[in-house]
Amino acid sequence: MRDHSATGTENGHDPGDTMASAGPRPVIQSPVPPSAAGRSSVSSSSVPLNQPDAPAQEHYLKTELYQLLQQDAGIFEFLQSGSLDGLWYWDLEHIEHEWLSPRFKAIFGFEDHEVPNTSAWWQERIFREDLPIALDNFARHCADPNHPYDHVVRYLHRDGSTVWVRCRGMAIRDDGRPVRLLGAHTDVSVFKRAEEQLRAAESKYRDLYNNSPDMYLSVDAATGVITECNQTMTLLTGFAREELLGKTIAGFFSSECARTIADLLLRSGHGGAEVNMLRSGQSAVPVQMTAHAVRNAAGQPVEYRISCRDMRQARHAAIVEFSQDAIIGKDLNGIVTSWNAGAERLFGYTREEMTGKEISLLTPPDRGQEQMEIMENIRRGAPVEYFETRCLTKSGELIDVSATVSPLRDSSGTVTGASRVARDISKRKRAEAELARRTEELGRSNRDLEQFAYVASHDLNEPLRAVSGSLDLLNRRYAGKLDEKAAEYIAHALSGAERMQKLIADLLEFSRVGSQSGDFRRMSAQSALDNAMDNLRSAIRETHALITADPLPKLNADSSQMAMLFQNLLGNAIKFRGANPPRIHVSARREPSRWVLSVRDTGLGIAPKYFDRIFDIFQRLHTRKEYPGTGIGLAICKRIMERHGGRIWVESVPGERTTFYCAFPAEDEPKVDFSSP
Repeated sequence: MRDHSATGTENGHDPGDTMASAGPRPVIQSPVPPSAAGRSSVSSSSVPLNQPDAPAQEHYLKTELYQLLQQDAGIFEFLQSGSLDGLWYWDLEHIEHEWLSPRFKAIFGFEDHEVPNTSAWWQERIFREDLPIALDNFARHCADPNHPYDHVVRYLHRDGSTVWVRCRGMAIRDDGRPVRLLGAHTDVSVFKRAEEQLRAAESKYRDLYNNSPDMYLSVDAATGVITECNQTMTLLTGFAREELLGKTIAGFFSSECARTIADLLLRSGHGGAEVNMLRSGQSAVPVQMTAHAVRNAAGQPVEYRISCRDMRQARHAAIVEFSQDAIIGKDLNGIVTSWNAGAERLFGYTREEMTGKEISLLTPPDRGQEQMEIMENIRRGAPVEYFETRCLTKSGELIDVSATVSPLRDSSGTVTGASRVARDISKRKRAEAELARRTEELGRSNRDLEQFAYVASHDLNEPLRAVSGSLDLLNRRYAGKLDEKAAEYIAHALSGAERMQKLIADLLEFSRVGSQSGDFRRMSAQSALDNAMDNLRSAIRETHALITADPLPKLNADSSQMAMLFQNLLGNAIKFRGANPPRIHVSARREPSRWVLSVRDTGLGIAPKYFDRIFDIFQRLHTRKEYPGTGIGLAICKRIMERHGGRIWVESVPGERTTFYCAFPAEDEPKVDFSSP
């Protein structure tokens, strides 16, 4: 007898495949030619079995055992009962006949008398997908004795479960023709289930390994080459797996961290260190690195298993937790998922009280629509920038808050929730309300004062003209008839009246800056300068003043007040000149958010202690005998600049020069726009 049983050619299957009884079955064809079927029989003389008269090289005990097997059926039963295998013996000349041992039938949950000894029975119980495997091996083994009949297939158990069976067999041949097939079945279900559990455990480990928030990599201890890494490392660094494997670990960390990493590997298993990991085309990120050494039998490290945790999230979490602002996370259904200490302070609810609750607990009844619109924006992935609203605290108090709401996304970019940052602005709101109230009161008071100044100056002109006219008439009619003292009195009275008229005129002009001003239009600063110089033509000619100007921009301003601004500044430069003729230069420069016009002269100069005082109404630095005037001109300039949303200031070196600066808000476009003269 020649044993052709297989020694390791198994096939694996998915245990979820359909059962044996479903679908049509292949038909087994007898390997014995039809002409030979029925005329050959198996016998000790016709089948090449080992017989007692076998060659001398066979062990005598083996020969004796074969003889006993032929003579005593009890020995066969003993071997069968002592084996875990279920035996079967198949007549290939009458292919429907097959003897199945009781243990064979017991594998599938049946008693001996319940199962017929036919080949059709097991073909009905084998899985439909596995029957071609058995038939293919059968045909190959019958055609070639050297091809092992050895495979693993699935059968349907009586209780509906799956039985994995290793099937081994050998053909009994008559003159080389297969006439019988002797085989054994072994239940390997336990081993298959263990394999499946092992595969499931490995798959679970692989999923955990690849989807861990930490980066894992294995490094060859001798070369420092990366031999394995998880998916998280490729995602966070931006390097493909192929770019990482086979490269040295040093190439993926900042050079200044080399000593730290080397020390960490030497003391692997003891503590960690923070190092900077490089990313593809991006800035380095701080990571907390730990390492574990895998050692050989001699205790030498052969591999380092390294984990790196992105510290940005930990730092971000610390920032969130200790922020003074309320930072709240919620899902798309408005359920709170995170609640920091700032939120506890602002709203009065603890983290435990709010986590898992609806954010609507903070929403006043009149703000429900607002929250719905915010969440609609978030679902579209659009952040809601700074806005102001009102919220309810745990105590029921309504507070004013400023808030920003941003969408939260998962690794695939899908919006999964929202982050809300809120800040208490109740104090600011109260301060703004108080400021608005006071501003309104001040505005009303200013309007009243402007109206009073206008009415007073207008109404004072009438009696002043009467007094002035009477004094002038008296002076002309009695000229030479009054004594010297009387003439002096009349002259003083006329001079006072003239000063009063000038003062009233300036006061009227001051009041008109706010009450009777023109509209703001795009106008040429050069045109306003030309108008001012035209009004000062006589003074310029008399003092031989030289006025020069750089190109000036176009501004959004009141053209008449711009001319008045230049006229007052040029007039002061001419009035407060030194011994030499005045030299005045007008220029402009562009700054990020404003235009700054300047008027520089070479006159008397101003001491720094008077820089603020000179812009107050009726403030003078000289006597009227030295320099005439009412002290209102610079106060008018200040009001003009305030009305235009700008400011005026002075820089001066006494005895050398003085420069007045006027800053106007610039329009959005940064383009320099100079007017033509």
